Amino acid sequence: MQVPDSGGPFTADVQNFVDSKGNPVTDTDAPVWASSDPTVATVVVGDPTKPQEATVTLTGKLGQAQVTATFGDPAAGGFVVTGSLEVIAGAAVSASMSFSGAGVAPIPTA
Repeated sequence: MQVPDSGGPFTADVQNFVDSKGNPVTDTDAPVWASSDPTVATVVVGDPTKPQEATVTLTGKLGQAQVTATFGDPAAGGFVVTGSLEVIAGAAVSASMSFSGAGVAPIPTA
């Protein structure tokens, strides 16, 4: 998902759990949340009563980060849910101006 650097904070929510046969299940385990690049986006559990939701905060740096929620040990039957973010520049809020053409001369410096 692309998000502007001025966006957020926003909520990451893990939902729609299914078993190995695709049947819906309710998973109450609390995941371990992480960001692959905390210089781009940080992630923390906002409400301890809702551990499957986390708050993602952008730092203002452009780039990519993956937000992960790890349920149990993936090597022992657990799993990881990953969401990818691409932080892009937001809308312009300032610019500079230059002048060129006949009669335009640089300002002398002392």
